[in-house]
Amino acid sequence: MDNYTLAQRSSADAFQKGMAAYQAEPILLYGFGRNTEGIIKLTDGYTIVGILGPTKTSGELYGKRILSLEEAAQMSSRIVIVASESSKRIIFRRIHKFAEAHNMVIHDITGKELQETSDSYDQSSLDEWNHSWDDLQKAIAEHDVISFDIFDTLLARYVLRPRDVFALIEWETEEALKRHIPFETIRTEAERSCAYGATIDDIYEKICQEGISREQCQRWREQELTLERKLTFPRKRIVKALQYAHALNKQIILTSDMYLPKRDMEPLLASHGIKGYDTLLISCEEKAQKSDGTLYIRLKQLSKGSILHIGDNQASDVQAARSMGIDSWHVWSGYDLFMVSSLSELLVERMSALGDRLALGLVCAKLFDDPFALHETKGRVTVSTPEQMGYSFIGPWALGFMQWAARQIDELGIEQFIYPSRDGFLFYQIGQIMQKHGYMANVDQVYIKASRRALSVASIQSEDDLPLALSTQRYRGTNGEMLKNRFGVKPKAFNPAHANEAGSVEESIAYLKNYMPEIFKEASFERKNYQAYLKHHNIINDKKAAIFDFVARGTVQYYLEKQINKQLIGLYCATIDHPNQMFPENKHVYAAFGNGELYSKYSSGGLMLQVMEMMETILVDGENTLKFIDTDGNPVLDTYESSYECAMAVQKSACTFIQKYLSLFPRSQMTVTGAEKMLGAMFHCTCTVTNPVLDMFSNYDEGIPGENIFSVID
Repeated sequence: MDNYTLAQRSSADAFQKGMAAYQAEPILLYGFGRNTEGIIKLTDGYTIVGILGPTKTSGELYGKRILSLEEAAQMSSRIVIVASESSKRIIFRRIHKFAEAHNMVIHDITGKELQETSDSYDQSSLDEWNHSWDDLQKAIAEHDVISFDIFDTLLARYVLRPRDVFALIEWETEEALKRHIPFETIRTEAERSCAYGATIDDIYEKICQEGISREQCQRWREQELTLERKLTFPRKRIVKALQYAHALNKQIILTSDMYLPKRDMEPLLASHGIKGYDTLLISCEEKAQKSDGTLYIRLKQLSKGSILHIGDNQASDVQAARSMGIDSWHVWSGYDLFMVSSLSELLVERMSALGDRLALGLVCAKLFDDPFALHETKGRVTVSTPEQMGYSFIGPWALGFMQWAARQIDELGIEQFIYPSRDGFLFYQIGQIMQKHGYMANVDQVYIKASRRALSVASIQSEDDLPLALSTQRYRGTNGEMLKNRFGVKPKAFNPAHANEAGSVEESIAYLKNYMPEIFKEASFERKNYQAYLKHHNIINDKKAAIFDFVARGTVQYYLEKQINKQLIGLYCATIDHPNQMFPENKHVYAAFGNGELYSKYSSGGLMLQVMEMMETILVDGENTLKFIDTDGNPVLDTYESSYECAMAVQKSACTFIQKYLSLFPRSQMTVTGAEKMLGAMFHCTCTVTNPVLDMFSNYDEGIPGENIFSVID
């Protein structure tokens, strides 16, 4: 038997039949996998002019040029996507706009023309949703021998794809040697050029033959094995299936197409508690493959009765097994679940930065560890707990911002980073975690109680300060309530004006002028106490300092600068592009996610403004808003009733994600673009957000509940 797999032959046959009508035309293939090789080598009479793919735009593969999309448009009007059903959909969505603009037609390997469908998510018709955990248990009980694939079935990795392990090694190599070596390409091409059944030692011997020193090859080999141990985790539901088979006294065989020999695989499996199997059947030691059926011949020789093989790969675990007369059960890998889920838009975006992909890998591991995670919802991701929201969406977004902030702090020579309440609490926690991992090593990070009300009143020294104090935060209530709650002054004897609704800035000033002595007295009292509080927290000093804010015009920064008598550097998630006198041109404010117009929620700076109310509900410190600091230096808080249990759960899980990310990938950097996409996915990729999560999304302003944020986001 030659070296072509059953999947390669099947792909070639489908292409030969499906594309027969276009045989005379130049054709492009999209995909770098082995099935592309099969089409090129096993079909006759076709003019295949090049190969396209997501990671390379030049070079050669399988005897054909690798092209960019722009080059491809000059050479052919037909692209054939060579990929699985789930991957095909993702690839099509990536390239169809370009193809449409250049009058190119996109096919699958059967010749079917692919067309854009509705943007609304609908994968409810997939047959796979009909297969449940109970069905798998029943299938196990009905067979004598249970065979398990290993990688992406029993074990998974905290990265999206195996190649990301190689990308990590490439990055670590560049950090160590201070020069770039394309290890990912070297490693991938070495494995591709080896014969089937190659071991990891064979692969690295091939790399040595290409002129890389043996010492460097050995370092890479050890790095790869170290990362495999570090980045793998057991898929709990499939391990449970193995334990179920063991309890039924089934013969259990682990059957894997893998280059790691038993001496490496057995300790790896044991480290994750995977035991109770009878035989470990690995392709590199048997010199046979699942993909061409030869490893299944060996499986049948070792088996004592009817066989059920469980694995994630449609070609090698399902089709190849069945072609050899073995029953099979398809288990969704985490990545495949991601691709068919309502979050697949994140994969369509194809985050190119390694740090972003690593974050996606952690989210994938969390959401899609269980192969049946989407069984009940038919592919629609459900955010059902605060913990799920925090880990999968808030955590990656917050990490992306904080890594951006850390870079600004380093570049600007910042010595102190101030996090005002309440929006700064989560980010202060993250800053502490990051500092333990080497970020902002010499920066003094301080969390302080602050609010627009407390700072604006403490800054009042004349009537000229009133317009700004009123315009930065409109009061909803009566004049009398505004006087008492906003300025700390009790109204005098009854006056009908007390009961009037607080109106425009001008109308409010006219009312407040009757109480200026009392307002000045209260302002002086609060200013003295607040400045003492700031001194106690070492905010009043000569250090070059930055201040955090979420989405803002700069009110808190402006007033804090007045209290400490020095300019601060603003590091904001986003700024509100709204005219105001607080920010002359010489102010220094940087916004990771850009600017937006407050009164146009869907402007170019949009996402942060769209989700501002929701995020402000999350970004709290578990206490009510600060009113002022008393004479003993203690915060006096607003008295409205509110529960922060859900917000604290979100924050804790967000910090768990960040701790996990930095532990696995200590110096990898997310981009702000990737961070924003991952937060936006919760709203824009048709996630279903359920109770009790929805219940916490009420916006509070002066203790008055607002509308549920999900009712105003498209």
